[in-house]
Amino acid sequence: MEVVYGVGISDRVLFGQAVFFVQEELSSNCVLQHDVQQELMRLRMAIKKADVGLATMYEDALSALGRDNAMVLQAYRFILNDEAFVGKIEERISSSCCSAEYAVFEAENHFVRTLAESGGEYVEMRVIDVKEICLMLINCLSDKADGEKDRFFRALHENSLRGPFIVVSREIFVTDILRFPKCNVKGFVTKAGSEMSHVAILAKALGLVAIVGTGRELQDCHERRVIISAGEDVAIFSPNREIMNKYMVLAKGEGEEGSSETGASDCVVSETPRSCDVKVLANISCPEEASRAINNGADGIGLFRSEFLFMEKPLPPDEEEQFLAYKALLEVAAGRTTIIRTIDVGADKVPLCFKGWFLGSFYEQRGIRFCLKHIEIFKVQLRALLRAGSYGALKIMLPMITSVDEVVWAKNVIEEVKRELRDLEIEFCENFELGIMIETPAAVMLADKLAVVVDFFSIGTNDLAQLAFAVDRNSEAGAGYCANDVVVFRMVNMVVKAAKMAGIATYVCGVCAEDKRFVGGFVALGVSGLSVGLGSIGDVAKEISNYVSCDRKDILKDKI
Repeated sequence: MEVVYGVGISDRVLFGQAVFFVQEELSSNCVLQHDVQQELMRLRMAIKKADVGLATMYEDALSALGRDNAMVLQAYRFILNDEAFVGKIEERISSSCCSAEYAVFEAENHFVRTLAESGGEYVEMRVIDVKEICLMLINCLSDKADGEKDRFFRALHENSLRGPFIVVSREIFVTDILRFPKCNVKGFVTKAGSEMSHVAILAKALGLVAIVGTGRELQDCHERRVIISAGEDVAIFSPNREIMNKYMVLAKGEGEEGSSETGASDCVVSETPRSCDVKVLANISCPEEASRAINNGADGIGLFRSEFLFMEKPLPPDEEEQFLAYKALLEVAAGRTTIIRTIDVGADKVPLCFKGWFLGSFYEQRGIRFCLKHIEIFKVQLRALLRAGSYGALKIMLPMITSVDEVVWAKNVIEEVKRELRDLEIEFCENFELGIMIETPAAVMLADKLAVVVDFFSIGTNDLAQLAFAVDRNSEAGAGYCANDVVVFRMVNMVVKAAKMAGIATYVCGVCAEDKRFVGGFVALGVSGLSVGLGSIGDVAKEISNYVSCDRKDILKDKI
């Protein structure tokens, strides 16, 4: 028996058979080429081929997982076609007269070194992105139509009646996880990775159970029996009968009958008894996801990321296009809470229509600051929102607020837009709730002042924790800091107290909102609702029900 510890994804118990997957290494020999133009042409053809493949995967992921989860593939396409990225490879081909494969290999080394030295945001995830994209390019250049990876996935699909399988590997990429056959691959264990990575997020969306960041290679695990207890952050290879019985009882006790053999199914909140007034809301990125959220039992929409309407557009969507999207969302929500966040671009979310607009540091032009600088774009969105507000329970939320002045400015712009609509005799919603995201330490410290000028708070734990701890939350070390529940709970407690004094609601979104380590504490603090991913609605509702009759003081002991 071998016990391996890491970071659990999805908090369930899974039994399966291990299959070892040898991840491809990025390598290439330096081959001199006399025909530089031919190598440049081969590179361009490989980029086109890789782009077509990513576009196809994006469309499949969009329909299966929703826009938010699929957007990582669009981000890959942006990198693949980025002038700096492609230019570096072309420069290497031209200056060294080397093969396109070797130029890609050298460019990957350059970008990985540059990222590692920069100490900037999201470094670890960007390194993995670059590695995967360069590997795709080399495979396209080498025309590896039937490489080792393809044979591995074909074998999994051909064994569709066997399983469940648990894939074990040094590292798994985004494009790998999307190729797992749903019928028999139910989880994975990796040496590398963190719970904030793109792969971990997609694993949750796909209902997979995983242990990542084990630091172990485990090449000798092939075909061994495995138990994953994600809630305990452990994978057990070749368990004895006593351990098997223990976890079978644990799985049944958690009501996870399906997870032991067939993986998780969607859990419907309406089937989960709750006598607690904490709402379970959904985070979504397109109107089409609203019906999935409601069908999964969500009490409403806690975060509609409006920037995704802009993401793939060569030009910003006009007022009518935005109006129809918001109207469709509100009609599906049918009177339920619907919080639409105004455009929050910048950092790692730069739509095609705003490419090249962002200079400076990660946060300088995020959220409301972008709107301050580009007021006409903000006004177009506000007009569309106010017009759509007549079709449901609209709540508008301003992101990345750091001062009362920013809120006052936004409210003045809203009044200006209202006057313009009245002058044009266009019907719109006069009365709606205006809230803000509390996602900076500045907003936490000013919570009492901000509470008197808005109608609700929504605490964005992802950015808040990252800024509070001065770490990249997507790195392995950063994730550890961001899991410091005492600091998070103290900040949330300050915000909730200020909100209650002003008589307004407080919601919580971000990874912490769907983390079992935090849910009970949030309930005890008296938050109004938790806004979570589509795949976590049932689990969070079930977790909330565990704390209905608990003593709140006991829950919060040693937390604040």
